[in-house]
Amino acid sequence: MALQKNLGFCLGALCLLVLMYSIPVDSGCTDLEMCCQGRDNTCYSSKGKDAKTKHFKDIGYHNAYHYDKCFCDESCQKVGDCCEDYNDACKKVDCQVSGWGRWSECKALCGRGMMERIRAVVVKPKNGGLACPRLKEERMCEGRQCIKQRHLRGHEIKETARILPAQYGNWRNNVRYDLSKDIRKNLYHRYHINNAIRRPSYCAVFEVTRSKKACVLGSAPWAKPLIKGGQVCVECQPTAMKKKLGIRCEGHGVYHAQTHWNAVNVKGCHGKWMMMSVHKDCPCNGKTDMTKFIFV
Repeated sequence: MALQKNLGFCLGALCLLVLMYSIPVDSGCTDLEMCCQGRDNTCYSSKGKDAKTKHFKDIGYHNAYHYDKCFCDESCQKVGDCCEDYNDACKKVDCQVSGWGRWSECKALCGRGMMERIRAVVVKPKNGGLACPRLKEERMCEGRQCIKQRHLRGHEIKETARILPAQYGNWRNNVRYDLSKDIRKNLYHRYHINNAIRRPSYCAVFEVTRSKKACVLGSAPWAKPLIKGGQVCVECQPTAMKKKLGIRCEGHGVYHAQTHWNAVNVKGCHGKWMMMSVHKDCPCNGKTDMTKFIFV
């Protein structure tokens, strides 16, 4: 009887060994090209030799045939059921990028704008490696084409500024009168967007040196501050800028020089003034005690 028992045990062990090594075994994550992040129960090799062998002592030979999965997800390292080649096939790869390229030209032809530089991805991140850093940087710039295109100062001294009260400037930004926002916006973006002036508004302070009596005696109250010795702040808005003049307003003045001005629709109201400040980004906004006008 003892001999029969020993013989039966040997036959059972032999069958188990035959069973273990006769089942086709995949090499794991490499052949399947499978590496998954986090926990993923669908990320496995169906015939993982290492998983089956590793757990043989714990589960017994009756269940060895059914325990035929090894995993290629990140959680397998905690559970202990990774395929044999997991560490080689699924190691983390961090993103690698090139050096920064050159800064682009300023996007604004004249005045403040933005410029950018970019870099490229050399190696993409894999298997939970570090993500790529930002690939684009931006910084402020100043467009200088308006200065290059500007005519000689002698031409600017001869120009006459046409002005209106500052409240008319608010209407230019109203949706009802804005070509890019009202019912004409589709035509604007199709035919005129490339010719749009993107230079921001700028302002200057002027001191009136000569003024006609019609400014004070006329029927337009807004023209009365235009008297000799009075200081006014005048804004040049993009709507009034002319490309042929170098993207600026006509008659916008010359620093510390006298030029001519004319109050629009106020008969006989005109004169001369001297520009007391250089062109800036609208200093008029902070001078509440100063009458404000816009160039037309």
